[in-house]
Amino acid sequence: MSSGVCLRIPQISYASTAPELSDNTRYDFFSRVVPPDSYQAQAMLDIVTAMGWNYVSTLASEGNYGESGVEAFVQISREMGPNVALNIVDAPIKALYDERHTIYLSCKGGVCIAQSLKIPREPRPGEFDKIIRRLLETPSARAVIMFANEDDISNNL
Repeated sequence: MSSGVCLRIPQISYASTAPELSDNTRYDFFSRVVPPDSYQAQAMLDIVTAMGWNYVSTLASEGNYGESGVEAFVQISREMGPNVALNIVDAPIKALYDERHTIYLSCKGGVCIAQSLKIPREPRPGEFDKIIRRLLETPSARAVIMFANEDDISNNL
């Protein structure tokens, strides 16, 4: 509660998945009927591992759900194994991407992140085509892990 004022009445959410809402010291009147993003991230990582995919890209809707979901996925994958980090961004490649669209390789544990892309809150015309072209630039990535809202997902399929 950004205003510092608490209603001090129970609040139950059917859709709030942000992990910070699990902090009962800050949100003692808040409950939810869905698990936090970290559970979804763990399930996605379990699928990636079961399929034997060790090189994937991530795609997130800009905002709390998408970005914290990808952060949770990367964090949980880092906890899987030894700390090995590689960075393949060189000047010519880096110049092609802005802060919303980075291309890099991050290997932590058994899963490497080929690219981590964000879908802007208000995508411009052609934005989804650009995202798909960027994903195709790493054809060896075995899957795209998406934490995105319904509209962003359908526009990328």
